[in-house]
Amino acid sequence: METEYIEVRKKQWNNWLANSPIQITEWRLMAGTTSADYYIQFILRNTGNDDITNIKLAIALCDENGEKFKLVPFEYKKIKMVKRRDFGEEYYINVGERIPEKIKLSINEVRYENGRVWSNYKSVRREILPKQTEIESLSEIQKNMIKRSFKVEHIMYIPERVMYIPVAEHNFWMCSCGQPNEATEETCIRCSLDKQWLFKNVKA
Repeated sequence: METEYIEVRKKQWNNWLANSPIQITEWRLMAGTTSADYYIQFILRNTGNDDITNIKLAIALCDENGEKFKLVPFEYKKIKMVKRRDFGEEYYINVGERIPEKIKLSINEVRYENGRVWSNYKSVRREILPKQTEIESLSEIQKNMIKRSFKVEHIMYIPERVMYIPVAEHNFWMCSCGQPNEATEETCIRCSLDKQWLFKNVKA
């Protein structure tokens, strides 16, 4: 019998992995229908400019106090992770019968289609993502001014691209679509909106 998966929990990833070639946007805890085991599914984003073929991970499963009770190594093999795209919907990582309340993820190695290998995992720093102000919390006048800015610049206003006020941190910035980006990125890696234009026009 083929295993089917039932979603138990879905969480946005609230860390920015500075100096990492991959970012995690969310993780999902799934239950299998043919056993008592649980599975984790990661939604990953290739933030670089080259396609990826292999990724080695180590997943620390933790209890509610953050204490590790199991370490699960995993490798995405012979994949086609296209640059600037999300990846991971088809992969389910078996983590056993105990439900993790928290997880800690290490990206240990990334191999690229062009033969390049990234293994500088010791340089990766985890930074907590700040909470963004939702556009819907603004007054009608403020929301209309933001929409007008898009119209004046002939930029298509798509609600999914304009959900939050952008935020600038030291090592990264967060787009109005909610996507974190390296500080050096001039356009959002998810929605392609221009960084300088956003901070000038999408504000409270």
